[in-house]
Amino acid sequence: MAEKQTGEHLDLYSRTAVLATDAAGARAVVEQVFGKHRRISAAGEDRWTLEFIEPKDIHLRLDTAAQPVLHVTQFREHNGQPIGGGDWRRVLAKVTKAAQEAGVSVTEGRIAHQRTHPADQNNWIWTVQQSG
Repeated sequence: MAEKQTGEHLDLYSRTAVLATDAAGARAVVEQVFGKHRRISAAGEDRWTLEFIEPKDIHLRLDTAAQPVLHVTQFREHNGQPIGGGDWRRVLAKVTKAAQEAGVSVTEGRIAHQRTHPADQNNWIWTVQQSG
């Protein structure tokens, strides 16, 4: 059961939102949604955190280097496994809806994560997997 749940959360965290607009348009959409979300906090330019259990459980980024992509850069395990993917799915749904209402199309992309370092003695931090 735990392996299946881990796989489901990893699948959810791998989902990205690719916004068919410029950086300013993407920021406007994302900020409209995130400004209304009580568990999302700004964490720098184009970066936010989403509270699942703790305030900085899930780190989000709007990458505007090319076509804007909203994705999870880092998340934390609890009870020895990834959890909170459903919260990310709901955030993506809200961003997609707001984008479509603004006339911006959204496609789903994918990104991989890997365990990188311990958060504590029982849990790990997962970050975007680096290619190479």
